Amino acid sequence: MTKDKAEHTEAGTKYGKEGAKLYASVRHGPDGVFLDPAFLPHISNLHGEVVVDIGAGAGPWTIHAVENGAGRVIAVDYQMAMLENATTAIGERELNQPGVKDRISVIQADAAYLPIPSECCDKAISINVGCNLPNTQEVDSKTVGFGPHFTEAIKVLKPGGEFVVTAPINFGTVFTDGSVTEAEVIIQIQEKLAAIPDHNDKQSVVDILKSFNRVYRATFAKRGEKWELITDEDQLTPGEDILRKLPGLVVPNRYHREDDYIEEAKSVGFEAKETVKMCFQTEEERTDYNARVAEDKRLGPEYVGKSPFVIFTFVKPNKKEF
Repeated sequence: MTKDKAEHTEAGTKYGKEGAKLYASVRHGPDGVFLDPAFLPHISNLHGEVVVDIGAGAGPWTIHAVENGAGRVIAVDYQMAMLENATTAIGERELNQPGVKDRISVIQADAAYLPIPSECCDKAISINVGCNLPNTQEVDSKTVGFGPHFTEAIKVLKPGGEFVVTAPINFGTVFTDGSVTEAEVIIQIQEKLAAIPDHNDKQSVVDILKSFNRVYRATFAKRGEKWELITDEDQLTPGEDILRKLPGLVVPNRYHREDDYIEEAKSVGFEAKETVKMCFQTEEERTDYNARVAEDKRLGPEYVGKSPFVIFTFVKPNKKEF
């Protein structure tokens, strides 16, 4: 794999060095306005709690948790390219706030095999990690993937501990900046996809999809020999390899239904505490928002009534043996 390439692997999405840097720089994109305000309170006012950040990436939420009262944060990621970015970011923050680094442990590990003692964490977070994981399967004599991610999370949490999980949803919606209609964008995408001579040349497909700067979220799946735009989520199969157009980049992901997260969590013993979806409630609300932000932060009409993300809060019961 080149330093830039991102690809599907048996264990999950794999990023090269430059791809990891780009992913870190983009974060949630312009529509992060719907995720960050609802998610960040979960890792604020922590009062010395121990937090594990599963799939920490470049460590933005690890750093936020430490700066907001965590006694210790364990940042876990399977990919060294991601951890190198996290280590750099932590070091830079340490220059301005001495002591931050002392409360962070950076560990390279699989989400399915956390090298952390049982019941040592007050809170676990998984921020858009599940969409990078394949269905549960055996790889090199180990059980990896989506299901074990939840098994490990409940293992390391203390009774009463919370597992906060965010995930993309509405995979059949093309979310835009509103400068063109969704219908127009769909036609443009389909025409360009049809003109690609070799859909097995994945990089050519990715380069074409990246050119749609007005598109913030869109989903693509291989149908026969060609990649196609998904406009109905029922077209997708749980665990299926997909490509996701995100703000500024295109990444290989796996499709998991919203219900899959809840079912996996409950199957290992979690209780579902809360499910939050953020979006504009009215067109007027969207118009008012766009009038207050820079042009490159404006959001299209697809964000009225539809959320690009869901935030789950699961709890490990106090009165149950695991």
